[in-house]
Amino acid sequence: MLPNGGVFDPTTNIVTWNLGTVAPGQATITLGLTLEILFPSQADIDQAVNVIEVDGDGTTGLDSDPTNNIDTEVDILNVLPDPAEIARVLGDDGDSPNDDYRGR
Repeated sequence: MLPNGGVFDPTTNIVTWNLGTVAPGQATITLGLTLEILFPSQADIDQAVNVIEVDGDGTTGLDSDPTNNIDTEVDILNVLPDPAEIARVLGDDGDSPNDDYRGR
């Protein structure tokens, strides 16, 4: 379970929140999600695209403007990973020739 009742589907990589009924003029609902991209990642992946889509269940009729129900944000991934972060994740403990990640 994610914050605010979000559910992650690992098959589709989609997070879904069921907000229930949202009345016109109701206060803003803020949902948050923090992701960590683990190193190593594929070399050709340099951005993460986040898409949000709002959909109704149709019980109150058709959406008067379905064109405003989707938004996209593109986040640029760090192309040069931080050696300290790599060591933290992989465990730079001195027991392998690959432990020194600097200058390679």
